[in-house]
Amino acid sequence: MVARLTLDALQDFVFCPMRYWWRQLAHLQEPETLDGVAQTVLREAILEYARIYWTEAKPEPPVVHQAMRDNPETHHLQVMVATLWGYRLVDWGQAELGRLLRQYARADAEIVINFVRGGEEYRRPDGSPYEAPRLTRVYEKLAREAGLPEMKQRIDEAASQLPIKPRKGQSLADTYAQVNGEMVADLVAGLPDWKGKVLAVDVPFITRANDIELAGRADLLVQVERRPELVFLQFGHRFLPFKAYKNDLRIIAALLSAGERWEQGQMNSVRVFNVIGEVRQERIYGPGRRERLEVVVEMVRRAIEAGGYLPRFLRFETYPTCLACPYQLYCIEGGGDILERMDPAGHAAISQQDNRPKEEQ
Repeated sequence: MVARLTLDALQDFVFCPMRYWWRQLAHLQEPETLDGVAQTVLREAILEYARIYWTEAKPEPPVVHQAMRDNPETHHLQVMVATLWGYRLVDWGQAELGRLLRQYARADAEIVINFVRGGEEYRRPDGSPYEAPRLTRVYEKLAREAGLPEMKQRIDEAASQLPIKPRKGQSLADTYAQVNGEMVADLVAGLPDWKGKVLAVDVPFITRANDIELAGRADLLVQVERRPELVFLQFGHRFLPFKAYKNDLRIIAALLSAGERWEQGQMNSVRVFNVIGEVRQERIYGPGRRERLEVVVEMVRRAIEAGGYLPRFLRFETYPTCLACPYQLYCIEGGGDILERMDPAGHAAISQQDNRPKEEQ
């Protein structure tokens, strides 16, 4: 009998039963992708910034303090993003690649800033700004003169040895330059003034649906006005329609939740903070749609107890969605598929172990 689920597990099953199986039962680590690493770096930087500068719960790290002394015009968040990228490259044994990436990013930024400042040669014929400067002939010419194509080739050759998988046509050099360049600049410009208003970082909460306890986590807990509000960071390039947030299981569960600093019924609203592209916040008001959450939880509970783990790609219409899931590397990469390689006996054994009463485990 399933008595407790995490919201991540619930959403994994709703997305695809095999994704739930890989992550929650087989405990297989999610393959690292370049997009995933970039998102993780940004999230960790924001949460660490919140701990140091919004809650003042931690002192400023010496490496950040020294970088700010050397470059006082740089924002703390920019330094933290670059520092976390550096730590990741050191972990991969590629500290020298970090130096080359920083050199590439600086040269790229010196070109892109011309499109921001304007000037006839950096505008469209009608005088409007380019939406994607790096795709213009002007950028291509200046990049060649600065030696960026050769530098990019060296970076991407080294990146092929890293334990990450880029999307087709994606470059580590360009991803690093964009994240540390305009993405962080846009985020800094749209960063809210939450000093003294952040109550907690990486916040656990509990919601009950039927007889099941749902455990979730929000990125921040803030009190901007009178009541506490949970904050979820979103890494899309734009905000979704309002209905998408009202139907999101995390949002519903958060509005119905209780936590260390609030009781059930006190969470009247939560915030979604989009941190790349369209940098802004959206407040989602309750009450949470409890009946919707309970229906989904009951359906997922029954499916888990029955061992109903079938891959989403059995319908060709959903194949593009599968390609957005990191676990597709295990399901459909390499010419085969999970149904051909799955051991039903081993799969059943894991399922039975997962569904045994706690006192028997």
